[in-house]
Amino acid sequence: MITPTKNKAAELNRLFESTDFQGKFTTYLINKGADPKSTKRLLNETYIRAKKGIHSFKGLSRLETWVYRIGTNYLLADFRKKQTKGYIRNWKTNRVENDSRYEPSSSPQHESAINSRLDIESALRILSKESQRIINLRYSEGLSQLEIAQTLDIPCGTVKSRLNRARTDLKEALGPEYQYPN
Repeated sequence: MITPTKNKAAELNRLFESTDFQGKFTTYLINKGADPKSTKRLLNETYIRAKKGIHSFKGLSRLETWVYRIGTNYLLADFRKKQTKGYIRNWKTNRVENDSRYEPSSSPQHESAINSRLDIESALRILSKESQRIINLRYSEGLSQLEIAQTLDIPCGTVKSRLNRARTDLKEALGPEYQYPN
């Protein structure tokens, strides 16, 4: 646990200087629906906000967890801002749709990617915690099957079978009408 303010600020600087953290955080933002072209801006804005609010970090969680929450909150605010510039979310269908009163602020491909992400996130919630975790480690964190085996302390063959089962369950949850991206 980090307590003195100087140590918090130094730890925050070390965290953001780490290319490993930058890569993971960028992947996280993209997985949450951020436009890949805006991730650098989101990373910088998250750093600025974390730096300004470092005095409020109590150390009840890891610093990295606290920073992820700041980034998530900023990303959500960014989505809300974009919604007022041409896109609205249809809460019945959970899809982002063009609001014809405005000029579209992003491409149809980006809208399609957001809708696909929402479909997948909804389907993942149906899966067991074990399946969610193994899918997350493989596709969100980008770990290899061997790395997942080491992380979960299980044999690699078990990872392969659980990953295969999780993918099958995910396909079933998405249903036959789901349009898989090319």
